[in-house]
Amino acid sequence: MSLASTLGRPYMVSGTLNVDSHDAHVLFDSDATFSFISLDFVRRANISSQQISESIHVSSPGGLISSLVVCPGCIISIGGDDFVANLMVIPLPVFDVILGMDWLQRYRAVISCFWKTGTLEAPSGQTITFQANPPSLSILVMACLFPGRRPIKTGFLWSLVKMLTKPLIIEEILVV
Repeated sequence: MSLASTLGRPYMVSGTLNVDSHDAHVLFDSDATFSFISLDFVRRANISSQQISESIHVSSPGGLISSLVVCPGCIISIGGDDFVANLMVIPLPVFDVILGMDWLQRYRAVISCFWKTGTLEAPSGQTITFQANPPSLSILVMACLFPGRRPIKTGFLWSLVKMLTKPLIIEEILVV
């Protein structure tokens, strides 16, 4: 199981989302097998957790991490819809929540590097679209995610949560 393995291969989207009524710095990570929540965020937001019978082991850039604690049924609000996530509790240095393949598959997530968008199918049946917006600290975030590696800007898709009000029409895209 992998939390993150190689620079530039996984598709990633990040932004600030509402998790159990608290603002959280969230990473959508196609290379993570499971979804995770920071131990610090669980304490700060007073999110309920419970023990599981068998520990989960994941590899991360910092080494092997094990967890016996999960926060079941966390509500992630995006574009007016609520998405449910069962989040494994681990120490996370940069993000409050990492949403992995278990969650991404459940909501049929599609990340487009060309259009710089992320799309989810909400429980309501509505399609929610994110438009990428690079943060000012993207190199710093990359350096924290992959210590000991030279940070280069490839393969990352950053986002600001936004629901499009009308379909994207290619003729309306301004080009300078």
